[in-house]
Amino acid sequence: MGLNLKQKRQFPGATHYFDRHGKLRWRFRKSGFSAELGCDYGSEMFLQRYQDALNGQKTRGLIGAERVEPYSVDHLAALWYRSPGFLDLSSSTQKVYRGIVEKFREKHGDKPVRLMKRRHVQTILSE
Repeated sequence: MGLNLKQKRQFPGATHYFDRHGKLRWRFRKSGFSAELGCDYGSEMFLQRYQDALNGQKTRGLIGAERVEPYSVDHLAALWYRSPGFLDLSSSTQKVYRGIVEKFREKHGDKPVRLMKRRHVQTILSE
């Protein structure tokens, strides 16, 4: 995908990069503030995220914990994946734990943690 200078000047502060999978993505950076803009340059969502970034706000719904329902099992798992408690584990241990958590998330990821009671956990574990 070729980028011309006109595109770069159209959104000052927006720069592109390739993620670890080789996918082209965009981010906004200015005065120490950074926000993800996504990968669809010029799309409606990109423009909204860019406008939010200009106002110093990070847009919800981009990656990890921001992409899931707050206070759900999915949210807790996404936060844990970014925590030092998880990141300090060896990569092989992370892989094993992630496999266990992802199986659990498939069944229960949308459930709100705030409403979980002891009996709910016991029912889940008995399955």
